[in-house]
Amino acid sequence: GDEDLLGRRTFATRIAATIADRPSRQGLVVGLYGPWGEGKTSLLHMVEQSLRERQQVETLWFNPWYFQSQDALLSAFFGQLAARLEAKLGT
Repeated sequence: GDEDLLGRRTFATRIAATIADRPSRQGLVVGLYGPWGEGKTSLLHMVEQSLRERQQVETLWFNPWYFQSQDALLSAFFGQLAARLEAKLGT
């Protein structure tokens, strides 16, 4: 994130603002598409960096490709989410 070699910091900041400043409480899905090596992960790190500057936003990295079944994926996702919330809220 510190070295924005592809000039995408402004784009990442706009994505973060779109996520964090939504007036609606409904869910939001953001898709990021591009060929391998085009900087998708770097962009996501910049978005996360922008989101972490906001107190009301918590981020969680989760890779669904590690799981072979839907049950394993859901269990792992909600387990990681619960651990993050427990660490943040203390309950």
